[in-house]
Amino acid sequence: MLIQLFIFIIFGFLLYKIADYYSRRYLAFNPTDHTPEYIPGSSNSPALVCVLGWGGCTRRHLRRLLEFYSSQGISTVSWINPMFNYLSGVDRKQIERVLDFLLHENRHGNQIIIHLHSNNGSLVWGYMLQIMKTNEHYSHLLPNIKGIILDSAPYVHLNRSSEWLLVSAIGASRPCVSIILNRAQYFHFSWSPLISYYLFLRFFYQRYLSSDILSSSDKLLLFLNETPKDIQQCYIYSDSDRLIPHHVIEQFMNKQKERGVQVTSHQFVDSGHVNHFRLYPNEYGKLVLNFIVNNKKQRVVR
Repeated sequence: MLIQLFIFIIFGFLLYKIADYYSRRYLAFNPTDHTPEYIPGSSNSPALVCVLGWGGCTRRHLRRLLEFYSSQGISTVSWINPMFNYLSGVDRKQIERVLDFLLHENRHGNQIIIHLHSNNGSLVWGYMLQIMKTNEHYSHLLPNIKGIILDSAPYVHLNRSSEWLLVSAIGASRPCVSIILNRAQYFHFSWSPLISYYLFLRFFYQRYLSSDILSSSDKLLLFLNETPKDIQQCYIYSDSDRLIPHHVIEQFMNKQKERGVQVTSHQFVDSGHVNHFRLYPNEYGKLVLNFIVNNKKQRVVR
């Protein structure tokens, strides 16, 4: 019996180490994709846009969107939070680097628009908000943030703070599997159980053995509900999103409206998760430009 238990523990340990190796290989930081970047626009740019990528996003994935903003004379600061950091803990120093870019490039007090993607971008915005509220050095950035564009986000549970650990692990494994496979496939017969097992152990440690017991999903809900009511929100989502169902986003939108937030939205029919701009660049471009321009007009009127 003891021998069988020993073999079981060793086997579980080896599986964890294998999953940890591949998680760090495919999901962790690399300097090419995960370094903040600034692209200047024209001198009369209507806004400074901060583009936050989704988990597994690369510079290549953001290139067309950044080129679109550049073609409109709009300056951008962009950053992609590594998916591994979303699961295990966001690097606040990297977020402060993003805020330093915004401070430096927004010296004239232009309006700032946050353009975030999926839960990964949403979590980064939450940390940015927390830092701006608690750190005096960054506090005067917050009044200049006039709008948030939420692409395929967020996925939060409004009725309970936490899911069962196994359910959380299986859910979090889906985008990880997609990143490892480098395609929009969220289940794989070998990767899915391996990554789910790995995340279950990490989530178990975080909830019962760590001083920081809140999961990324729990933090996300807290952060988003602390977003100032005068920051307008624009939701872009789809019926065909297999990672974040449209009804989850719509429920969250309704909660924001109840808080008194001014909300606009657009629902695509057949574009997948964070795939709306790639399939509908013209329509998507008009949506974000109208949101930015209307925000600026309202600011002038006030």
